[in-house]
Amino acid sequence: MSKTAFIGHRQLCGKGIYQRIENSIEEIILEQGCNNFTMGTYGEFDNLALNACRNLRKKYKDINIEIVLPVYIRLISIRTIIEM
Repeated sequence: MSKTAFIGHRQLCGKGIYQRIENSIEEIILEQGCNNFTMGTYGEFDNLALNACRNLRKKYKDINIEIVLPVYIRLISIRTIIEM
């Protein structure tokens, strides 16, 4: 089982970055048979990669997406869930 990770910059400059990310993910799916993707949740790049994977999941139903959360966010989320 192969896995590809996308963890990137907080802010991005340039045009057409989303399309380049989506094209790269689709290439990885088709040429390498990878359908497991891991991404961060902090910056613009992470958000674009996540959205590209979600969009491609419509076409490739077997895409699995793992989200990596920083520890402090995870602790806040766990506390919020416990308090609900």
